[in-house]
Amino acid sequence: MNTALVRSDSAWNASTRRAGLGWTTRTRNQRTSSTDTVDHVSSPLLAESLALRAALTECREMHVRDLRCEAYSSQLIRAVTSNSKSKEIYGIVADIKSLALSFVVISFCWIPREMNSEADLLAKQSLSTKQVNRVITTANQLYDD
Repeated sequence: MNTALVRSDSAWNASTRRAGLGWTTRTRNQRTSSTDTVDHVSSPLLAESLALRAALTECREMHVRDLRCEAYSSQLIRAVTSNSKSKEIYGIVADIKSLALSFVVISFCWIPREMNSEADLLAKQSLSTKQVNRVITTANQLYDD
């Protein structure tokens, strides 16, 4: 796989206004699972946007060149791929579009929730434990039985 695949998701608690972010990144040589927890998040859409921005930031740090981003939030994917302006996530979408310039090739695609179960689970775990985590699995570990 020459193109890295990132899948992001979030979990949001309305009463605490806390979001758990989760994302996975798969390249030819490794698989990374990452989480973060963010306070003062006003909506699920904002949480989804923060998760995608965090994933892109990590991919840039990993020196990924070609990237396919997948997320369950059709509203977020629409905001990133069009010129629509959502006040709620305008600043985060601007950050995402700016980060996108770091990659040679990048695409953003909607996927059904069932295809995003790993990122969904990571986000829910992050929200419940309030931990930041990153696990990297190398190619030897990926293919070793």
